[in-house]
Amino acid sequence: MPRIALIVAGLALTLAPSAGAWTPLGSGVQNTVVPSLVVTQAGTELAAFDSPTAGTISVSRSRGAPAVVVSGDPVAGRAQLVQQPSGAIQLYFPNAQGIGRLTSMDDGVSWTGPIQTQSHTTGPVESASVLADGTPLFTQDGTGFVNVFRGLNGETVKNVYTRCCGYNESLAVDTTGLVQVAFYSNADPDGATAYEPLGPDLSPTATTPLKPVDRHEAPVVADLSGNTFLAWAPGYPTATTVSVVPFRSGSPAGDGVTFRGPFDGGEPHMALSVDANDRLWAVWTQ
Repeated sequence: MPRIALIVAGLALTLAPSAGAWTPLGSGVQNTVVPSLVVTQAGTELAAFDSPTAGTISVSRSRGAPAVVVSGDPVAGRAQLVQQPSGAIQLYFPNAQGIGRLTSMDDGVSWTGPIQTQSHTTGPVESASVLADGTPLFTQDGTGFVNVFRGLNGETVKNVYTRCCGYNESLAVDTTGLVQVAFYSNADPDGATAYEPLGPDLSPTATTPLKPVDRHEAPVVADLSGNTFLAWAPGYPTATTVSVVPFRSGSPAGDGVTFRGPFDGGEPHMALSVDANDRLWAVWTQ
């Protein structure tokens, strides 16, 4: 579970001492597991992660011992945490009926539910976010769809990519309320990292493909100044660089910055975050 330890350490980069101070969470976590992380309004670090072999979803508070919040889940997979302006924390997770939801009203100490959402497609919850009014968003992907759900229980859904196929999608909502999604697509032979701003009904209003690219994550984050940033890894069949490019009002807004490899295999894995001081952090493996 090095990736979990790596990202938890990264939550407080300005305070992180050394790698020896990283806190392992749980044991027996497979190397395909990708955790969800959120720093709550109270400053608590929550990490949610699955154990497919055990059929569980667990949550750790401030690097403490993980508590199992879902058990007996035959399709335990990637879960997502979001916090609403009211303070309520929602945990979306895959189960045999599609996507379930747990709620915490006490900063992640206890959880109620599950409530079954309107997603009845099994598979990981790849990303999640929250609109300014507190409405959650979450996504799933599969053959011929990247589905974006809106509403506490996903009452509205839109397939934003009908070509086959989109993967590793992430969501961001900018300061104007614009919902944006980015993902890897293998619909074309040279692949693409695709960026899409979404309209009021969640339909894409444009698609910006960045090429060529092998299969990688496509993290997007929005800052406090109206900008959105996308990280992608140009190069096919092996990535040569990590690039972070800006968008504003749904359109490209500059060349961004580029960091060179070398990379091999499935590298790089990438993550972006914006801190309370509006600083953009980029983390990648090489």
